[in-house]
Amino acid sequence: MGRKTMKRRLKDKANKTVVDPVTAQLKELNSGSTDMNQIFKDIIITTKEEKAQKMMISEQKLRALVDRIINDDGHLL
Repeated sequence: MGRKTMKRRLKDKANKTVVDPVTAQLKELNSGSTDMNQIFKDIIITTKEEKAQKMMISEQKLRALVDRIINDDGHLL
């Protein structure tokens, strides 16, 4: 084996020992990132649903108040 070939093989081997673990770590981080993205999406959806429910309850309370006022006096103030 020639000197250049040995140097190249040693260099490739050194790169693999560093690059392979780093690549594995990056893949693991990326998969965790997608999990976090899904969690954030779920939180946003839940928050929107809760807000919509609160608005519906507020509208129902307002409608009930208006109905009560109309029924008590027979006319709107």
